[in-house]
Amino acid sequence: MGVREVKPIFNLSAHMIVSRDCMVMPVSALTGQGIAEGINWLVDCLKRNVGSRPPRNNEKSLTFVT
Repeated sequence: MGVREVKPIFNLSAHMIVSRDCMVMPVSALTGQGIAEGINWLVDCLKRNVGSRPPRNNEKSLTFVT
């Protein structure tokens, strides 16, 4: 499926995603097309959100069973 076919389906569920960062882009694991761009987009989102969306868990709140 191409982006043109996926995007309308994705948009039907957009109301459930609310304010999460999302993007539909063409990527092929077979040819590698779009993979670098997708990873760069993800890294940019993580950098942008690091201050406003801290991790839910941190070392102090993790419980390990030994």
